[in-house]
Amino acid sequence: MLGYSIIGDIAELDNVEAFSFAIAVGDNAVRERIYKELTANTENLHFPAIVHSSAVVSYFCDIKDGAVVMPKAVIGPNSKVGKFCLINTQASIEHDCVMFDYSSLAPGNAKVECKNTTVKIIYFIYLPLFSLIFSRAPSLLNLSDEIRI
Repeated sequence: MLGYSIIGDIAELDNVEAFSFAIAVGDNAVRERIYKELTANTENLHFPAIVHSSAVVSYFCDIKDGAVVMPKAVIGPNSKVGKFCLINTQASIEHDCVMFDYSSLAPGNAKVECKNTTVKIIYFIYLPLFSLIFSRAPSLLNLSDEIRI
């Protein structure tokens, strides 16, 4: 596909040496399942974080292996992006926020902004288009320091 060979079966990974892989699946639960299936019987697979060149990423954030940051996304300082997270096109995570493993932000105007505390995006969350979350906004939502949607 597009000039690249496709590995047809997980068993074929035993014959692959010194490659990095990306799991290009938008569904959070499916992305986790694929990762676990790939690594259950195969060692030494490398899943680097992939960050588009137009993304604005703070030098002071932490992005774990397998995460994908799409074009024009923004990740602020002291934010943490877990393993295999997906931050879609033009999504924004402001300072001091945490995305747990396998969570994702939708493309467009999905934005997480922190005010005086840390927002945690919990496991398997998907924030749809035009979502705004503010950690201290009692007039909009009754939120604790940890948001569960």
